[in-house]
Amino acid sequence: EEMQLRHTDVVIAGGGLAGSLAAAMLGRAGIDAVLLDPHPVYPPDFRCEKLDHTQLQTLRLTGLADAVMRVSTPDQDAWVGRHGRVIEKLQHTQRGVLYDTLVNTVRAHIPARTEFIHAKVADIVTGPEQQTVKLSNGHEITARLVVLATGLNIGLRQKLGMEREII
Repeated sequence: EEMQLRHTDVVIAGGGLAGSLAAAMLGRAGIDAVLLDPHPVYPPDFRCEKLDHTQLQTLRLTGLADAVMRVSTPDQDAWVGRHGRVIEKLQHTQRGVLYDTLVNTVRAHIPARTEFIHAKVADIVTGPEQQTVKLSNGHEITARLVVLATGLNIGLRQKLGMEREII
């Protein structure tokens, strides 16, 4: 197969929550963006998210809060017990949601104009005005900006000389 070259304004490497939210927001703003992730549907993952009041307020700004609220579970009461006795009753307005459900809900709101390519990023070559992203399928994409949203996968971050500082 002949190598294909595509140009876009923004490449988003990684289709988890951060990458999918970026794709949804950039697409809604009319910015030419491409989302890259090997999974057409985010696979089941044994982790969940707790969304508190502040996070839900931020999510409302994206216009995605109603969709997320429909797939999440309210967590309004918590009883704290010690040595067989309830010592505190807490009330809060948190929501719980499986991570893959959250990501797939956000992905469903990525505008059709935002291309979603199902491939892994094999390499990124950076430059002052143009970045080249090489994909596992042999294709390349050039972009003005690359958003690295690879989460727990640190390979690309290390290759680019980026470090994460945990405070």
